[in-house]
This record gives sequence, C-alpha cells and structure tokens, in this order.
Amino acid sequence: MKNKKSKILIVSDDLCSGRIRLVDLQQHGYETTLAPCTEKAEQMFAQMLPNVIVIDVVLDYLSAIKFVRKLCNYAIIPILLLTSTNNESQTLK
Repeated sequence: MKNKKSKILIVSDDLCSGRIRLVDLQQHGYETTLAPCTEKAEQMFAQMLPNVIVIDVVLDYLSAIKFVRKLCNYAIIPILLLTSTNNESQTLK
C-alpha cells in the first residue's frame, strides 16, 4: 500500500512568504496548495479536502478570523494561524 501524502492548504496574503512555505513543505513530501485570499481558500478547500490548513495573515486579519469561524462550523481540521499582530483584543474567541 502506498503512503498517502498529507494535503496542506496554505492561505497567505503575502505571496512571497506563501510560496516559500509552499516549496518548503513540498520538499518535505507534503502535497501543498497556495491560496492568495480566504475567498479562494474556500473554493480550494472544497476541491482538495486538506488535512491541515496554514493561514499566514499579514494584511487581512479579520477576513482570516471569519474564514476560521466558518470552517469550524462544517469541518474538523487542524488550523495553524500565523499572524504578526500582538494585539490581544484580536484573539480568536
């Protein structure tokens, strides 16, 4: 039986850092896809059914939070949210 590659959906509004994460994860044997925004990520999620989602948000933090909340309503999936904010009022509740 073949080993199945884990699928990772990367959502990054900074395409440069998103591509770096994509290539790094591919080199470690993961099947990865990059979405430039949460709207595109929703479409890609339905198509690829990833095992993990990595959200790297620089510009649109609120959109990312809405996306995470929406995902939690219909999927049980690990989500890693990377953000540069240090504002405690912007935590996911």
